Amino acid sequence: MDELSKLVGENGCEFLDSAKTSTDVYMIHVLADAVFTVLKEAKSKGDTGVDVLSHMNLSGKTIPAGAIITPYKEIFTDVTVTTGSVMLYKLGK
Repeated sequence: MDELSKLVGENGCEFLDSAKTSTDVYMIHVLADAVFTVLKEAKSKGDTGVDVLSHMNLSGKTIPAGAIITPYKEIFTDVTVTTGSVMLYKLGK
């Protein structure tokens, strides 16, 4: 996927206010103040995700609406939001 495709989100998005596993998300946009309890990332689709909540200093924090979260590696594989809502932007169709 080229950088322009990521910019325009041409591979679609998904609303989330609970949990999503085995996914391929390259960006998370917080729509309503959110608390994450799971946030795992991986180098490529199909890889086992590694938890990055602590690494990103997001554990126990309320992330304000409007924030954009991107992975250190290529994709987020698992995302759980206990309060609030987010939009997940997908890497593939």
